[in-house]
Amino acid sequence: MNFIREKRLAKVLLIMLILVPVVTMGYLLLFDQLNEQRQEMINKNMQIARLTANYVDDYLSSYKQTLKGVAFRVPLIDNDRNELTKLLRDISLAHSEASLFYVANAKGQLLAKYPNDHADKNIVDRDFFTAAMQKKVFIGGPYVGRVTGIDIISITAPFYQDGKVSGIVGVSIPLDELQNKLSVIQIGHSGYATRFTKDGNFLWHPKLEELKKTMELDKTPLFKAALAAKTGEGSIGPSPGEEPPEQHSFVTLTEAPWVIVIVQPLQEFNNQMNQIMWRNIFIIILLIMFIIVILRYFNLLKDRIAAEHIQKAEKLALVGQLAAGVAHEIRNPLTSIKGFVQLIQSKKSEPIPEFYLETIMQEIDRINDIVGEMVVLAKPVPVQFAEINLRNLINDILNLIGPQAVLKDIQLELIASEDLLAIRGEPNQLKQVFINLIKNSIESIVDGGFVKIHLTNRGNSVVEVKVQDNGPGVPRENLEKLGTPFFTTKETGTGLGLMVTYGIIRNHKGEINVLSEVGHGTTFSINFPVLTIE
Repeated sequence: MNFIREKRLAKVLLIMLILVPVVTMGYLLLFDQLNEQRQEMINKNMQIARLTANYVDDYLSSYKQTLKGVAFRVPLIDNDRNELTKLLRDISLAHSEASLFYVANAKGQLLAKYPNDHADKNIVDRDFFTAAMQKKVFIGGPYVGRVTGIDIISITAPFYQDGKVSGIVGVSIPLDELQNKLSVIQIGHSGYATRFTKDGNFLWHPKLEELKKTMELDKTPLFKAALAAKTGEGSIGPSPGEEPPEQHSFVTLTEAPWVIVIVQPLQEFNNQMNQIMWRNIFIIILLIMFIIVILRYFNLLKDRIAAEHIQKAEKLALVGQLAAGVAHEIRNPLTSIKGFVQLIQSKKSEPIPEFYLETIMQEIDRINDIVGEMVVLAKPVPVQFAEINLRNLINDILNLIGPQAVLKDIQLELIASEDLLAIRGEPNQLKQVFINLIKNSIESIVDGGFVKIHLTNRGNSVVEVKVQDNGPGVPRENLEKLGTPFFTTKETGTGLGLMVTYGIIRNHKGEINVLSEVGHGTTFSINFPVLTIE
């Protein structure tokens, strides 16, 4: 009894020795994975922020370049309002999202604008006017446009006459245009992109009106981090007490003093992490169960391994048998080739009949086909069936085998009905069937004899083929073994020839029967279904 308890205790200790490291490693891996996922989220959001910042920079840069081109052309027009308006109209066609293009003199008076739907306003007190007059291209906002009356972003550039700043050219872009470009950006299910200026004003936020009343942007950790970032970009987690907690990734623009921020609520990230955590816990539980099963059925596993070794040994033996089968299948055409070569050698002084050479080439091709079939033996490919005239097919075979029969003084005879019906089959495979059967008959006859092939119709649905010889016959106890793998009565045979023959006949929906009596020969009877026209 104590022995049984000690054995159970040993098993429990063994399980604990395995489970404790597994659980510990699982926890550490889970912790590392959570950190990796969090860093991956931050990196992904930073990449989105950079791409967004590049897009906005390119957008603003295109307007700056346009204004520089306008500033170059304005002095050439010499304050002609109509010509200036026409110039601005042409420019606006390429920038349809802009609400106003304008030209102002050094006193802030508008010389021209397009569209020209509103009264002129003086802009001398605007910071974007002052900055441009100081020889700088300026981007600022948001402002309430004095001409259009809507919230705008303003871009201005100076123009020169006689080497001095004579005024400015400018464009007003509705704030809604930039908002629309950012509002389509979504991170996960509830993340978003926002934008603020370095002087502490939101340019866009999905809760902009609410934040204007409840938040002082310039006092937030995010704003301070953006101003302090030496590289112009960074990431910051939620502030203490922030609800809902959010992860912020920010990038400062190069074309304007603005900051692009990608915001992702951590609740969404935490939900993803919880899913990963429970999934990993489930995997750990499965792993533990798997280990227990392995320990419980270790002896069974040993038996399975032993069985696998036996199967591998059997497969190796089968490879050797198949190699012998390949030799058997190739021997038939080689024998035909040898017979024709011997005939050629016996008639050295006579011209070589073309038929001999053609037959030899055909048999070489057949050897190649047999090798190809053996290569794909483990993965048979579909065959193409066609209409077959058995009389013609067997005549061709007799021409091939004839020389071998002549050498053994064996008479080959084909007896066919005149109205023999056609069947449906694959010519090369059927040729292989009848070559095997006729060759077996010839080889079974010791010296002198006959092999007769009878072709007859059995009604309108079956064509019967009989291969009859007067060889030694097959013992009754061996008849049922014919066609089974590796059964043979020949000293050097493998049985694969008849095995392949039986398989081909089955694939052609045929039937094969054997009648044999020792000392009186053997007859193979094969029934094929007649070709039907659908």
